[in-house]
Amino acid sequence: PPTTYKTVSHYPFISRDIAMWVPGDTTWENITLLCGEVRNPLVVRTDLFDSFSKEVEGVKKTSYAFRLVFQSHERTLTDDEVNAMLEEYYMVFKGKGYEIR
Repeated sequence: PPTTYKTVSHYPFISRDIAMWVPGDTTWENITLLCGEVRNPLVVRTDLFDSFSKEVEGVKKTSYAFRLVFQSHERTLTDDEVNAMLEEYYMVFKGKGYEIR
């Protein structure tokens, strides 16, 4: 495929971490697909930085901790803006029954 050039933003990024419990058969790929459902063009990266599984009351659960990186090419984002965007992610995850921690 042809190589394309994408300019680097001159504005700083803001990152937010999310950690949650999911059913044991949920994969990281499932989580990234859910993140994609939000369709936020300001999310430039999603990085998994921790995961582990254990049994809780006889039920296997997995914990995923990951970082969403928000950045605009037009302006500096505010904490309030990013926190509002993060709520959309929380709603999607809670809608699937995932426990945000």
